[in-house]
Amino acid sequence: MSTFDDDIISGSILKSVWKVAWPVVITQLVAGVHGLVDHILVGNHVGFAAQAGIGVSWQLFLVVLVFLSSLFHGMNIHIARYTGKRDSEAVNLVFFETFKASLYAFMLIVAPIGYILAPYLLDLINAEAKVQVYALPYLRMMFTMTLPLFIIFLLNGAFQSVGNPKIPLYFGILTTLVKILVSYLLITGVGPFPEMGVMGAAIGTCIGPLPSVFIAIYLVHKRKMIIGFPDKLSFVPDMSVIKPVLSLGIPAGIQAVLLNIGGVILLYYIGSLQFSAEAQAAYTICYSQLFNCVTWAGFGLRAACATVIGQNIGADKTERGIHGVNIGAIMGGAWAAFFGIFYWTMPVTLLSIFGLPTLGEQENLVAMMPVIEGLGQSGFMPNMYATTLIEHWQNEIKVVELGASILHFLSFSGIFVVVGLAYTGGLQGAGDTKAPMFAAFVSQILVLLGICFVYQRMDALTTTVIWSAILISHLARLVFVYYIFKRENWRNIKVAIGEDK
Repeated sequence: MSTFDDDIISGSILKSVWKVAWPVVITQLVAGVHGLVDHILVGNHVGFAAQAGIGVSWQLFLVVLVFLSSLFHGMNIHIARYTGKRDSEAVNLVFFETFKASLYAFMLIVAPIGYILAPYLLDLINAEAKVQVYALPYLRMMFTMTLPLFIIFLLNGAFQSVGNPKIPLYFGILTTLVKILVSYLLITGVGPFPEMGVMGAAIGTCIGPLPSVFIAIYLVHKRKMIIGFPDKLSFVPDMSVIKPVLSLGIPAGIQAVLLNIGGVILLYYIGSLQFSAEAQAAYTICYSQLFNCVTWAGFGLRAACATVIGQNIGADKTERGIHGVNIGAIMGGAWAAFFGIFYWTMPVTLLSIFGLPTLGEQENLVAMMPVIEGLGQSGFMPNMYATTLIEHWQNEIKVVELGASILHFLSFSGIFVVVGLAYTGGLQGAGDTKAPMFAAFVSQILVLLGICFVYQRMDALTTTVIWSAILISHLARLVFVYYIFKRENWRNIKVAIGEDK
């Protein structure tokens, strides 16, 4: 059985943060690689409408994913605190009860309700018919077949909270390799495998975590890790554990839901524009994929900051935990600034990875359009085919134009996002999950959607307005969580279960 790691609550605080942060950040980035590869494969083998279908479906699915994950936030906070106290029995109890509750929630609520509501959700965001063709089967599979994905999220969060972040990194690499292999074989139809396009991407997402889940549960069951199952197992939920976990987890879940609902409604506003499919494709590629290099690192730092401050508070070293969060914020800001340089200087090159035309290719396409149009009018080529081909080229060029525009805004947004996530992790690790919830409401609902609403009522909503609103909302969220963290009212919050309360 592994023992607790004293390096997180003693010695150099920079070393403590780095020890937790780098495996967690790389784990998040590795996890994001699969989505990136899926979009590249689908973009090159199916088209931009299929990319938009995956993007809008994943955005909708995330609303459910992050809410169920609210249990995991509450679990992680308690596990980190009891790890700081070196209370193995409480750590195991919190883990097992959360594990049970998550299984029941997925099987009894998420899967059946998600399958039924999938088409109505796509209508809600104004997804075009050509996008829904790809989105509906993908979304339904996400709702019904991703239990392994939920389980590996729970397990990774538990391992990170006890200060063993390398194990999730190993599982993340294994999961991503399996996902990419399955997705590649089924999207492209290599050899004896059927060419399934978007559904191949969905199957890869569902199957990928299975090997990691089996290995992780085996290690936990055999007491090979710090975390283990309790000596006495019961299939009846222990509400003395679930209630305090939920009391911290639900606000964190609402925060994440607000952020993702904001994203879903944003897709509705994007869908109301003139070039809706092209704008949704640009948003999906840039914000949901390329920007992941920044956001996934931010999520990793959020988890690392939560672990460091949570364990240090549990060990009665609160000031050390605060210092660790500040260091995490600096690290995150530097990371985001680095990627921002690429977003600003080479957006078209980045977009070409997804099968979109480079500047040189765009010039060639523009030069070819009059030729193709002439061939169609003269009868040397079916006129309908010529018109469709020209329209397709024009659409791709429009996606590149819109994508380059949003990447320029994201160059600066990334810094606000990652630094804000570091302080969010500090608040959550200290037990304050309500303040980040309010920050999400103010920034994502009042600021982001408020700006879009006002401009739409003025009949002046454009992609530039939407990209600007995203930037302003990210800045607002950073200011809010930084202010709350520095006030330090979280010092009065008690994190405990059962008899410890």
